[in-house]
Amino acid sequence: MERSLIRPFEPSDLPEVAIMFLKAFRGRTAAAPTSLIEHMRDVYFGHPAYDRRMGSLVHLRLDGAIDGFIGAFPQPLMLSGRALRGVVTGGFMVDDPAANPITGARLVRRLLNGPQDVTITDTANRRSLDFQRVLGCETLDLQSLQWTKILEPASYVLSLLDVRTGRLPMMPLRPLARLLDRVRVEKAQYHPIQARSGWRDADIDVESFASIFERFAGEFDLRPSWTRSELLWLLDQASRKTKFGSLFIRGVQRCTGETVGAYLYFGRRRSEAMTLQIAARPEAAEVVLESLFAHAAAMGCTVVRGTAQPFLMPGLFRNDRIVFRHASGTHLHARDADLLRIIRSGRVLVGGLVGEGWTRLVSDEFAEDGPKGKIGGKIAGKLARACEMALWPSRRAPVKRPL
Repeated sequence: MERSLIRPFEPSDLPEVAIMFLKAFRGRTAAAPTSLIEHMRDVYFGHPAYDRRMGSLVHLRLDGAIDGFIGAFPQPLMLSGRALRGVVTGGFMVDDPAANPITGARLVRRLLNGPQDVTITDTANRRSLDFQRVLGCETLDLQSLQWTKILEPASYVLSLLDVRTGRLPMMPLRPLARLLDRVRVEKAQYHPIQARSGWRDADIDVESFASIFERFAGEFDLRPSWTRSELLWLLDQASRKTKFGSLFIRGVQRCTGETVGAYLYFGRRRSEAMTLQIAARPEAAEVVLESLFAHAAAMGCTVVRGTAQPFLMPGLFRNDRIVFRHASGTHLHARDADLLRIIRSGRVLVGGLVGEGWTRLVSDEFAEDGPKGKIGGKIAGKLARACEMALWPSRRAPVKRPL
């Protein structure tokens, strides 16, 4: 009887797995760039809490070639004062799944039977929902939703068409979209939060955010249990993401100086803003969201996106032009039935930094622009800029990237 082999992921496997990653998640069949290989090395082997016993796994064919992979990195947890060993999984892929239908099941079953207490997945696709349930995973329905705040409706619709048709065909419509949005944004009046009595917001550094996040996380039954150096390492890795623009780190205070929340988001002008993490007291969630939306609007972002969380829902419901959709599934697995029951009934902090969202693997393309793409992008940008300036010479200046 033919038997395959599952073994721990080794650094020497990186080039082969990186090529499989490009094919599975980026639709490219090419040699893996150094940037991808090195980032996978950082995520899967360079994590400060790395433990080989709870690491990634590869599936081998009979000839020794890798035909399956499931990524895993450590996530120390605390449940009501009890320290738990956790892992976050992602990058789950099988080469030619139609020809190898049970390879994925073998990998997941082997990983779930590891020594960890809790396994977290926050990037599962819809096809894996039934698969996850069969293996005893608990789906967090709310945290499996993504919310979208539409700031500039016309530009947002145009950006959706850009994805389908390419950038150049939509270029002539951009000035018109900007003109329509100018009228809409002026009516919407996204004022800085300082205009609201009793509150203020500002850029903060990573150390300040780490302190705020640690206090915020302490309110949850199941929460991350990083050391300060581990949290700072995650934030440094997150700052290297490129797809959605610069990383902004901002805090919100009462005028008395009391800090009530903070957030991390990526954004750039004429593009969508992607929220990585929001930390806020329940009573201040609405004003923290207002701060986020106002800052993204001043940046010239078309929309703001983020993962739904129970503590954010009252603030989101009080905003207009909010859309919810299923983006990726969030699942928890624990072999201990009592532990799983506590998790189901308690307040759980997962997603964003407590997941795979801080890695470049969930967003970045890991591809250098070729001469054609680079030149074409510059020409398109200059033509669009000239058209917009002709219609709208007094456009607002973008917010500068925080230091």
